[in-house]
Amino acid sequence: MMVDRDEDYNTRYGGYMGYVLAFDRVKKIPRRPAKIDLTAMPAEGVVRCRAAFLVTGGTGFVGPKVVHALRAEERPVRVLARKPDKQDQLRAWGCELVQGDMTDADSLRRAVEGCEAVVHLVAVAPFADPKATQRVMEQGTRDLLTAAKEAGVGRFALMS
Repeated sequence: MMVDRDEDYNTRYGGYMGYVLAFDRVKKIPRRPAKIDLTAMPAEGVVRCRAAFLVTGGTGFVGPKVVHALRAEERPVRVLARKPDKQDQLRAWGCELVQGDMTDADSLRRAVEGCEAVVHLVAVAPFADPKATQRVMEQGTRDLLTAAKEAGVGRFALMS
């Protein structure tokens, strides 16, 4: 079975494949392989992760848009949610929901387990209690970084 990764990407971005606008400069990024032969992959002895991406803040304002974009590319996504039973839209998109909270380091370790990348989008309203902001934004991010490092996560993207 062959998979063409770039076909939809080229159509969607009108031939600008391989370029990223970084503030005021255009920078060439490496092109992804156009075809991957999935039959050539060994079937035995390969540990497959259930989710390639963990998205924190996936239930907030920006998060669902990021999750939807990842799922539109058929990428496996795990979302950290305080109340996963209320996340019908994310479940309908095929996301794996993990119950947890940014103030609970154990739930963060469980959430990153088996993931290749973390997209950290958690935010607290600017008018929130400063102690809550410190617990979630500072200590929570530190705990998530530690958990990701311990789990061998290769990439970590933070939006603040």
